[in-house]
Amino acid sequence: MLDLFLKDRTWLYMATPAALIGAAAVVAHARRRRLGRLTACLGAVHLFWALWIGIMGAGHIFAVTTMTLLGSLPASANPWFAIPYGFAISLPGWWLVRVTGGLLGHQRGARITAIALNTWLGLAVVLPAGPVVALPAAVLVLVAFTSKAARPAEPVQ
Repeated sequence: MLDLFLKDRTWLYMATPAALIGAAAVVAHARRRRLGRLTACLGAVHLFWALWIGIMGAGHIFAVTTMTLLGSLPASANPWFAIPYGFAISLPGWWLVRVTGGLLGHQRGARITAIALNTWLGLAVVLPAGPVVALPAAVLVLVAFTSKAARPAEPVQ
């Protein structure tokens, strides 16, 4: 049973449905609050990416730590790099989950934080995993700079 949780595919298979459920919840929440479709879509994509990377990072930490303790970590993997790397992608992912609510409320601080976290995650993921995995972070940063839905609402005078 433990072997199941040491495989990266297991965490992928757990992260994807959880992220889909989270994204669907954001869309339902946005409809109840009568937010625009673009705002709902932006929030759903942010939450999907954040949950996916947060769960994958937590799984990475669990698997590398367990394999290190069992002595079954491959010689090519260095636990002194692999475990901090897991924290470097997992913690910003979970922080981005928290920021998604602020994005739906068009809070300026949430937008800036989301841009910084997506930039960090994109750079941290692109090196070991490749550009395809970092693509969501790059798209979200571009949307944050170009979309009116990503900008905070102007204060009412």
